[in-house]
Amino acid sequence: MKLSNRQLIHKRFAIIFIILVIPISLLILIVNTNPVFATNGQTKLVYIPLILRQSGVTDIAVSDIITTANDVVLGEMIDIGVLVENVGNREVELDIPVYLTDTTDMLPIDSQTISGLGIGISTTLTFTWDTGQILRSSNPILDGGFESDGVNDHILTAVHHLQDDKSDNNTRDAILPITVWQENSNFGLNLILIDSELTHISPHNGNWAVWQGGVDSENASITQIVTIPENNPTLVYWYWIQSSAAVFPCDTIYEGASGVKINNTPIGQDHRLCGNLDTGWLENSIALNDYAGQTVLLEIWVQTPENFLYGGPSFYIDDVSIESQ
Repeated sequence: MKLSNRQLIHKRFAIIFIILVIPISLLILIVNTNPVFATNGQTKLVYIPLILRQSGVTDIAVSDIITTANDVVLGEMIDIGVLVENVGNREVELDIPVYLTDTTDMLPIDSQTISGLGIGISTTLTFTWDTGQILRSSNPILDGGFESDGVNDHILTAVHHLQDDKSDNNTRDAILPITVWQENSNFGLNLILIDSELTHISPHNGNWAVWQGGVDSENASITQIVTIPENNPTLVYWYWIQSSAAVFPCDTIYEGASGVKINNTPIGQDHRLCGNLDTGWLENSIALNDYAGQTVLLEIWVQTPENFLYGGPSFYIDDVSIESQ
């Protein structure tokens, strides 16, 4: 039986519908099985948007290193926070090991493990850092030449060791300044100074030195915690005294003094800050055998006389070290 033109057109549309429309509709249903319903008056319409689902991404990020310590002094125990976040779109049920390292000295500080993280969840781990473990290289004294202004910057690195899909946020660095020399002055003076501030002398080496005194009635000191070597240790430092005999004669009223203390106990001979002196740089050494192997507080101190007209005698220090044989 011969089909009419109208029947041929209907048949062709049916074939096109079967070939194109039905497979596309099935694809939409497979991609998104949760249709969105909308109501238009009395008619309920069903919209099935074509939304391709995003593939899963596992991404754990070390987002920050946090410390509340503004001024960290060598030897202190300080808390370091490490913020870890799940910034991917997959829940992580595996353990996530996190490590904190003093990268400056390449010394591990500690490690902790997070027992999984849900999508969008973050947690802060707290690590305790013993800054007394900072390496002293070949000399127990840090910044003995004062070229770092008595402060050592240390880089701390936090990293997680979970294999994820993005590695560019697995690590975070932070710089933490450590005060290795504490400066103490009853007038609140800065004692570690650059050469442009050392108006009467030049440093023994480099661009920095210590200036104690120069004002009346000053009690000043620089201190550092050190571990004394065991094999015949000797403290060595360079000093320069400036004093005027006309203003500061060597008597009990106008004589100033300077010296060294270990754990607040004087050792060696004190320096007399009086008379007519402009010594230039001189070397001094003090045996430390009584403290061999001990961790102690080293102090170099100055006390100037009371004279409210002429200031006070000056005592300069540079290149402090502990030698051992």
